[in-house]
Amino acid sequence: LLWGVGLLLVVLYLFAVIITTVVMDYVGKDPTGKLFELYGSVGQTKYTLFMAISGGQPWRELLKPLEVISVWSRWVFLAFVVIFLFGVMNTVSAVYVDALLHFSNMDRDIVMTERNAKEKAYLRELRTMIGHQHLNAQGQIEQKHLMAVLTGEGANLLKSLGLQLSVAKALFRLLDVEDSRSVGVDEYVCGLLHLKGNATTIHMASLMYLSKRTLFKVQRLSALVEDRVVPLLSRTDPELLGPVSTLQ
Repeated sequence: LLWGVGLLLVVLYLFAVIITTVVMDYVGKDPTGKLFELYGSVGQTKYTLFMAISGGQPWRELLKPLEVISVWSRWVFLAFVVIFLFGVMNTVSAVYVDALLHFSNMDRDIVMTERNAKEKAYLRELRTMIGHQHLNAQGQIEQKHLMAVLTGEGANLLKSLGLQLSVAKALFRLLDVEDSRSVGVDEYVCGLLHLKGNATTIHMASLMYLSKRTLFKVQRLSALVEDRVVPLLSRTDPELLGPVSTLQ
């Protein structure tokens, strides 16, 4: 920001010196005229040029005294107006906009960091509440005890996380791949964290849990086939075990 202001002052001072130098001889001939009033010194010239580009006075009127000197004086003045309005001002505007975007991104990052910290704190508190409930021999919590937490003292935490009770119930069903009506506490809390985010994140998390559930069922079916079907085939027709052995 200071760099932009400095650029404005430098360009203004540079053209003030050039124009004052050009009109110095003519000002001496008529020390009481309009030319002396507008361009009698570097300071007065800077003031005149500032009025020209800020709307303090129409620049056409400020240009008339210079036209009596030479055509070059006119072009120097016009060059100042063009460079200042279309070059310097746009550059300074870009600097200001860039600075505003930078601060806006910083504010957004701070808000995101604070929100993530709050969500992690909510999850830790919810983890503590669930951990205080009755756990089975495998260290897992049953559905009825979990729902008692989520519909009771943990309901506000679930709401603060932006999750509905129906989503929490669906997550339990996805994680309960063994149909034991119980899930691990840490696994469930991590699952709630995965369900935070946009629709794509939730969809990917759901696919991951569904894949895990499907894999478990396939493994259980494979074990069932090996334990029951293979011995039955060996007793009825041993030749049928050839393709099975090949697959193994």
